[in-house]
Amino acid sequence: MKSMLASLASVVLVIVLGGAAPAAAAVATPVPISTAPFAIKVDYAAYGAAATRLDALLPNVTVAAVMDDANYDRRGLCNTDSLPKLAGPLTGFCFNDADTTDCHTFPQGLTTTRDATGGDYDGRQLIVTSWYQKSECGSDYDTTRTKVILADWDADHPNKYRKLMLVQPYIDAAGNPNFRPYLLHASGISWYGHYLYVSNGSTGLEIFDMRKIWRVDDTGSGIGRQSDGSYESAGYKYVLPSVGTVRNAGTSGLQWSTLGLDRAQLSLVTTEWIETAGTRHAVRYPLDAATQAFKPGADGLVHATQALNYTYVHVQGAVSHNGRWWFGASSPVGMYYWEPGTSARMFEWEGWTEGLSYWEDAAGPDLLWTVSEQLDERVVFAVEQARYS
Repeated sequence: MKSMLASLASVVLVIVLGGAAPAAAAVATPVPISTAPFAIKVDYAAYGAAATRLDALLPNVTVAAVMDDANYDRRGLCNTDSLPKLAGPLTGFCFNDADTTDCHTFPQGLTTTRDATGGDYDGRQLIVTSWYQKSECGSDYDTTRTKVILADWDADHPNKYRKLMLVQPYIDAAGNPNFRPYLLHASGISWYGHYLYVSNGSTGLEIFDMRKIWRVDDTGSGIGRQSDGSYESAGYKYVLPSVGTVRNAGTSGLQWSTLGLDRAQLSLVTTEWIETAGTRHAVRYPLDAATQAFKPGADGLVHATQALNYTYVHVQGAVSHNGRWWFGASSPVGMYYWEPGTSARMFEWEGWTEGLSYWEDAAGPDLLWTVSEQLDERVVFAVEQARYS
């Protein structure tokens, strides 16, 4: 397993900010509740017929091959003047200027290959972010597509990234296998084993298989099957098709606003958005190391192993590690931390941050990764988790 220092060999990316620890204040502590309402139904072959036919038509490309073909240059850590409240060493990177200033598209979730495998995936160490795209700049326009960006974070490879459109396979009216763009906000994303999970709000999750990346015609502006039988994706060279679904099967009506992976207590965790006030849920679902999938019960459903009530407003990213929880909130801005058996605290944090991912590192401090969506000041960065615990 490569350490963080190995990733830094190609470019200086560490900045030391303020004091030893950010200021913290006592806040309301999450309350454990019954897990009974939080069952889910998981289907890893929900798009089977269409996906199988497309899989035979379109070239499959590995993650390593996609990254060997990465076509965007990521920059070193930048925009740190927008992060004055963070404490201790800060590491990370920025996208290119166009992606930092584009008002049509916004980063949301974040996950890494450390989530997926504890190290590399297909020989690459990657930071992955999910993005939604709007038809026009402004707050009231429709989402037109969703993508993920795979960025190399490894001194053994160039500082590059590649964009993949997320697509949904289907059989069209003419009986042809086809795909369409996802219109997801993609507020949460998490990678475990071969599977990438993306939030679909109150609907549940969409499941993608990182072994199933398709090469398409990148010369046209269409999306899906064209009249000549070719397949396009609005200029994207690669698409990542969904293979399965996660749907609520209990009585909770759970909203999947965030996603995070806990490798120490192997599970996927999610939290719900609170707009102004009230109580929402943080929920943990078990994963199976042997199958690299959700772990079902005897009834075939997957049952939550932990459920909490919390009152933190505007949580945009949440993650757990070995039972401890972090909740990153945008307004009021704060990083909420809770360990069972203790009182919760809120640390000074930065606004505009989105998904959270816990980065285990045997050779250095464990980190918390996140991404800022703020236009013109976007930055992907990591802090030492011990300073926020």
